[in-house]
Amino acid sequence: MLSVLIIGCDTTEDLGDNVTEDVEMDEDYPVASSIDDLTEEADIIVIGQFLSDYETWNMARDPKDIQKEDENNDVEGKLYSFEVFDYLKGNGKDSIEVNMMHTFNGVVSERYFEPNVDRDVLLFLYYNNDFDHYYGVMEPFQFEIDDSDHIDVLTRVSNVKELFEKESLSIKDVKTLLNK
Repeated sequence: MLSVLIIGCDTTEDLGDNVTEDVEMDEDYPVASSIDDLTEEADIIVIGQFLSDYETWNMARDPKDIQKEDENNDVEGKLYSFEVFDYLKGNGKDSIEVNMMHTFNGVVSERYFEPNVDRDVLLFLYYNNDFDHYYGVMEPFQFEIDDSDHIDVLTRVSNVKELFEKESLSIKDVKTLLNK
């Protein structure tokens, strides 16, 4: 969930009708410092592939009825079909829906990473019962699996990327951590 704090200001200066301002937006989200953090928080940990189909929807909800969209905010989510090959934690269906926040009022999320449908990935997810889909448990939640079973973090958040690239982990390491 994205939270935005807006603070009002008053000025006696007349700025006229044609004022342009640059606004920076920072997202607030939990960040893992290790694979241990991710495994502890995840409802499921899966290996599989994103399928090419997805649908978009407004993730912003009406506070009085979460089944309705919030008419004042646009938080575009992309809901991807994901084929599960293996559950490393938890269990479930062979195909699940994975939601990723794409934009907030037209600005692309720094957490959004377009899935590569040709590669196996490792995902750390939590389940949302209200909408029957899965979400990334925290940043990062996606890891691409290379041909030698090593996992590469998929994130655009530079300090998180650097932290996880230092570990040089494999699927075997994750399974050992889970005692599988």
